[in-house]
Amino acid sequence: MTRRLAALLVAASVLPSCERKAPGPRECEQFALQALGVPEDARLLPPRIADAVDELTVKCLVTPYDRELVRCVDEGNEVRRCLLEYQSRVETRELASTDR
Repeated sequence: MTRRLAALLVAASVLPSCERKAPGPRECEQFALQALGVPEDARLLPPRIADAVDELTVKCLVTPYDRELVRCVDEGNEVRRCLLEYQSRVETRELASTDR
């Protein structure tokens, strides 16, 4: 048991040095709430809105959204503009990877 605990502590100390490029679950949920214009203090959402938040959160997690997109929306920019900029970055990366 002591070895296992030591191994977990070592692993935990290493994890903060690894940064995901894609946003995590909390970031994606916050992104979805902001993108859909849900106030931060909203506690109970109507089912239709809750479903839309869930759908966008899942899309954020399974689509390789980048932190720049999430940051753009977090900063209060128009969601459509943020998504267009994201799409442009994706297309640029795809072109760069096919040129190799």
